[in-house]
Amino acid sequence: MSNIPIQIISTLFIIPLFISIYGAETYGAWISILSIVALFLFFDLGFGVPFTNEIKNGANDDFISSIFYLILILSIFAAFIFLQTANLVFGFFNLDIANEIYMYISIYIFLEIILGIFSCILNGKGYVASVNKIKLYGEVIYIVFLTGLIFFDFNISSFIYALIVKTIFNGLVLFYISFLRLKLFSFTNNLISKSNFLSFLKDISKYQTHRISEVIYQSADNLIIQYYLGAGSVTIYNITSKIAVLFTRTIAPKFTSTLYLFINKTHKSTFQKNYTLLESKFLRLGFIFFSITLIINEPIINYFYSTNEFGGFSLTVVFSLWVLAEYFFINSYTHVIAFKKYNTLMFSSLFEMITNLLLSLFLINNYGLIGVAFSTLIAKVIFSYIFYYRVFHYINNWKWGINTLKLIIKNIIFTCIVLILSIILSKSLSNSIFTIIAMLLTVTIFNLLIFDFKILIKKNLGLYEKFKLIILK
Repeated sequence: MSNIPIQIISTLFIIPLFISIYGAETYGAWISILSIVALFLFFDLGFGVPFTNEIKNGANDDFISSIFYLILILSIFAAFIFLQTANLVFGFFNLDIANEIYMYISIYIFLEIILGIFSCILNGKGYVASVNKIKLYGEVIYIVFLTGLIFFDFNISSFIYALIVKTIFNGLVLFYISFLRLKLFSFTNNLISKSNFLSFLKDISKYQTHRISEVIYQSADNLIIQYYLGAGSVTIYNITSKIAVLFTRTIAPKFTSTLYLFINKTHKSTFQKNYTLLESKFLRLGFIFFSITLIINEPIINYFYSTNEFGGFSLTVVFSLWVLAEYFFINSYTHVIAFKKYNTLMFSSLFEMITNLLLSLFLINNYGLIGVAFSTLIAKVIFSYIFYYRVFHYINNWKWGINTLKLIIKNIIFTCIVLILSIILSKSLSNSIFTIIAMLLTVTIFNLLIFDFKILIKKNLGLYEKFKLIILK
């Protein structure tokens, strides 16, 4: 979670700087390039989560070294395939990119795949905080390099060079800590038993299918818009969804990647209690983030970018619903990963991807950007409900419905109050930045009053103790 402020800085300052210098079309082209590059990162076979799980469960050096050599081969193969197909793929999506950039992108793909293995090792061994700290430093280096390269007129290459620098920094530092400093593994020449290795490959093939489907449906929005409407529309879609993406595809995965390592199978009653507690916290976060997205999306874009990059209030509503849906299902999704239900992940994401692609292709001609956004929302809700939600609610026959319904009703009332007061505040304040601050304070204060009033009025607790209870209760 620690690198999120750096990403916010990039969103609010670096990207507007780039757009002001090079234009929305150029930035939209970069987003489309990044969506294509994400497809080539699939060649790591989706080793990340299953590999981390295996290390957490006590995998030995032979296993770790075997996977390392496998990933080394795959990273070389991925970079080679990209170089051979780049002209064809980029040409199909009408992206006019200089040929020399292809080499740098292939280097980035190689480094991203091979160096990512060391963060998995550290996470699996329990050094999650160290990994997050290193990645925070990497984000700072990325921002500094990116800003400098934009200033010196490197155009789209600014993003690529900065990504390479960040990847090298993260990878080398993680390698140093995991191998040279902590000696968590060794590069042995012994291979693990064939049966164990094949079992692991079976698991990651299922997870890879899930990961391919998930990234395709996330990248498909940009590429479909690029193909049908052009790079300028990609920028509008991307900028309008920035806050929603921050909450759903940046913050939400951070929760999952941290929590699944600590979720264990316990006694049924204890497990259900812990699950329900997480459910209530995530629902609460979902309604808060939904309110924030709905309230401040337009003022943020107009203030830091311009009115040209805002896609309209209807699009904001759909993106806000993205957030609500994400946090409604994130608890079930996290437990699916923790319990290694890779079949569930595979089928859910596969059908979600197919549904999103078909609906997007059908709706974009009639409804434009909002059709694409709505397609993503529909696919997310349908298949998250069927494959994640049902796994831990209906299959286990838990009697949780009444409590969750009360929580949802309370959150809906809270959201309505916040929206009404925010509209009043926005009309009474002329300065847009003060309006944004007032709206955020309104969300925070009413959240405290509705959910934590009993803690706030306790006289025997100091301010620090009250805050700690509010966060951790």
